Amino acid sequence: MDCKVISPETPQLVDYDLVPAAEIFDRLSRLQESLAETTLDGAIIVDVVNLFYFTGTIQQGVLFVPREGNALFFIRSSLERAERETPIKSLIPLKHFDEIAGHITENGHKSAKLGVDETTIPVTVFKKVSRAFPKSVFEDIGFTLATIRAVKSDYEVELIREAGKRHKIIYDKIPNMISEGITEWELGSAILAEMLNLGFTGVGRLATFNNELFGGAISFGDSGNYPTSSVGPDGLVGLSPAFPLLGGARRLKRNEIIFVDTGFSYHGYYTDKTRMFCLGGFPQAAKDAHKTCLDIQEALRWRL
Repeated sequence: MDCKVISPETPQLVDYDLVPAAEIFDRLSRLQESLAETTLDGAIIVDVVNLFYFTGTIQQGVLFVPREGNALFFIRSSLERAERETPIKSLIPLKHFDEIAGHITENGHKSAKLGVDETTIPVTVFKKVSRAFPKSVFEDIGFTLATIRAVKSDYEVELIREAGKRHKIIYDKIPNMISEGITEWELGSAILAEMLNLGFTGVGRLATFNNELFGGAISFGDSGNYPTSSVGPDGLVGLSPAFPLLGGARRLKRNEIIFVDTGFSYHGYYTDKTRMFCLGGFPQAAKDAHKTCLDIQEALRWRL
């Protein structure tokens, strides 16, 4: 069997922290505990969010997690980088999907019934996987994977806290970035530059199909009410119909509401902040609407 086994002497030629091996093996163990409560023989994972979570690296490949036993990581590219970044020991070079089933059988695992995350796997990839396992039945485990990821370890909590600390620094700086006549795009660009300087890793990975995120949403005045396809509450014009993201060409006037909604990604973990600013005084209508929302919230809170 053409299987790459990592040696303890494998050089770690990187200048960034790796996900601790104990974290990865704990996550795999929790997934196997969940699989043991089902009739599934294992799970097939192909999306980058779950690949990173369960391996500690983002490579082109397929992770097979059996009901019990060691995980097999099939890799198209880059095997060399995976060797440096993941503690998983069985790394197998992959050229074609139809090679996977044979390796699984050779390692003593069954594959009659497999779990896949139907919310993230593209149809074309699922068809390839299905052809590679012609005798297998597939079942959605998207909720199971999300539930496992939802329980954060101390390691993960510390990364989220660090993201929050850096995110706060950004919002403390925003008032000094605001000036009359600045465009939404210019303010958004200034905020994004500060975020990048503080270690913001840029990519917003969302499980929702076709939901893109770039930097955040910056809106002045009525721009915040502009129709949007976003699953969030933010109205946003953007630069063009092809890029309704970050901010548009609207210039800031005095006494206009400045709506700023950004996420800060840090080593794969995120914080989300939304704040409103104003150059001058907030419109009375906005104050009244805000008070109404608070009154409704308070009334509901005491009823629950």
